[in-house]
Amino acid sequence: MQHIKIVLALFCLFTFSTQPSLASNRYNVNEMAACTPVGDIAMKMVQLRKQGMEWKVIKTSVKKNLLNPLALWVTPIARLVASSPSTSSKNIVKQAIRFCLRTNKEHHKPRRTLSI
Repeated sequence: MQHIKIVLALFCLFTFSTQPSLASNRYNVNEMAACTPVGDIAMKMVQLRKQGMEWKVIKTSVKKNLLNPLALWVTPIARLVASSPSTSSKNIVKQAIRFCLRTNKEHHKPRRTLSI
């Protein structure tokens, strides 16, 4: 019984000590900074939804007031906000930023080319 406790304690120690170092290499500061405006977009959409505005009006007004590259994010973020009306705004912003980070990571992956 004593050996099991020692093995379990070592396993927990190893798990908790390696987890932050593995997660810190996942995204860099520039990637996080690039996705911060997406979180702002999501927060603004949540605020407009709480004011009772219609989705068409929200999407067009947000797109109209954004720079061109950021306007690409409006439709997917609007879908996210519309699909979870009971979710807190904090969780929606987190989901929007995670979506942005995963999307950017996917687009920056090197692509394999097939040689004939």
